[in-house]
Order: sequence, then C-alpha cells, then structure tokens
Amino acid sequence: MFAEHEPEAIWPFVLKWGSHEKEDVRAAVATCLLEDLLQYHFDTIFPRGESAARSNALFGKTAAQCWKFGQAKEPGRAQRFDRLLSDLRKVDD
Repeated sequence: MFAEHEPEAIWPFVLKWGSHEKEDVRAAVATCLLEDLLQYHFDTIFPRGESAARSNALFGKTAAQCWKFGQAKEPGRAQRFDRLLSDLRKVDD
C-alpha cells in the first residue's frame, strides 16, 4: 500500500537494493516494490527504472523479474516495458 501513496519515498530504496549483487535481494525488490511502483505510477517510475536498467546490469536483472500489473498492463505502457526487456535480453546474449 505504501507504494501506491508514497512512490518518492520508496524509489531511492528500490534503486539502491535493486542493484544489489545478491539475486534474492533483487528478486524481492522486483516483486515486492518495483512491480507495485510500476502498477500505480508507471509514467513517473518507468523512465527512472529504464535509465537505471540500461546503465546498471544488476538493476536490469531486477527489472526483468517484474510482472506487469495495473498501469504497466495498459497497451502503450506494456509495449514500452516489453521493449526494454527485449533490449536487456540482447545485452545478456
């Protein structure tokens, strides 16, 4: 619920811990925080997350673990998210 009402308070935590070297920490951030931020605040959070994912491989792995909910499922937004994931996969190959 905090993600829905206080995205700016959560974002620095997501950015820091979403870049952690431990996969389980990144998975928790992806599925418990980043997904929720994108669900409620896609237009604000996605550009930040996209930038972080493109510049930091670990954050990219975090973003790649997210499912789409709420706003992130809407057609135009979902396409942006899918394009990012496709680009990130190309980098991993």
